[in-house]
Amino acid sequence: MSVRLIIADDHDMFREGLKGLFRYKSDFEIVAEVSRAEDVAPTLKVTPCDVLLLDLQMDRWVLKDVESLAHQTSVLVLTASERPADALAALKLGAAAVVQKRFAFETLIEAIEAVAQKQVWIPPSLQATITAQWRSAADPQLTGRESEIVWARPTPRSPNVSPSPRGR
Repeated sequence: MSVRLIIADDHDMFREGLKGLFRYKSDFEIVAEVSRAEDVAPTLKVTPCDVLLLDLQMDRWVLKDVESLAHQTSVLVLTASERPADALAALKLGAAAVVQKRFAFETLIEAIEAVAQKQVWIPPSLQATITAQWRSAADPQLTGRESEIVWARPTPRSPNVSPSPRGR
C-alpha cells in the first residue's frame, strides 16, 4: 500500500520538482497539490491523505493552521525557515515532522515514512535545540541557598529511623 501525499506549497517549481522525484518512488502517491493556504483544509476534506507536506510560508504564514490540520491528517512541515522557534512551534501545534527544504530528498523520504507510521520525526540539529531548552526549563535558575536546600540530603526525623551504616 502506498503512502498518500498532499503537497501544499506556493512555488510551482518546487511542487513540480517533488512530483518528479516521487515518480521514482512507487510506495508514494501524490493525491493532490495546493498552492494557496486557503485551499489546504477544503482539499483535505475531499481528498484523504496519509501525510500532508505543508510549507509554512505560502501566500501567507500558515503556522496557526497546523493545529487544525493535524486533527485531520499527519502534518509534515516542509519549510525554508532555518529558525528553530518556527520548527518548535509547529511541533507544539501538532506537526509530526519538520523538514527543511535544504535537506536531501532521502531525508524527506525518511521523515515521511516515520510520519506515515504515526511517529514523530525531528532532525538531529533540532533535537539538540529541543534538548537544551528542556534541560534549561527543567533546571530553573536557583539562588545559592535554594540550591543547597534542593540538593541537601534529608536527615531522619523519626526515632524509629536510623542512619544508614554507610553514612551519608
